[in-house]
Amino acid sequence: MSQSFNRHEAVYHWLASVGLNLALPMLPLIVELAISQKVSSSNLVLAASMYSVTTGVVSKNRLVFIVSLLICIFYAAIFGHLLSFDPSTKMPSYNAAAVLIFLFLTNVTLKFWYHVVELRKYTDFSLGGD
Repeated sequence: MSQSFNRHEAVYHWLASVGLNLALPMLPLIVELAISQKVSSSNLVLAASMYSVTTGVVSKNRLVFIVSLLICIFYAAIFGHLLSFDPSTKMPSYNAAAVLIFLFLTNVTLKFWYHVVELRKYTDFSLGGD
């Protein structure tokens, strides 16, 4: 835990983390929505799978990790199933949009804890040495 910066600066680290780690991965869905005014079910399902595993990997909480891994496996399997659908038929999304929102909010909370409560710098690459 680093005490070299104050809570006000910690908020900037938190916002940078949210912007780069949480919002940026949603860019493909945002671009698809902007271009076609909709997001395909298969892309929502794939995003839910990938986004959930990133939630678990950055968490220090074992329960969050396990639940995120289960969500990832579920949506990865659903994505594989959706690939077998005829593209002209309407595909179910299996509440992937709601799961993405839930995961986003979970990540925002985790990032708040890490950066504002524990005062960890966003760009603290402490594993690399100097």
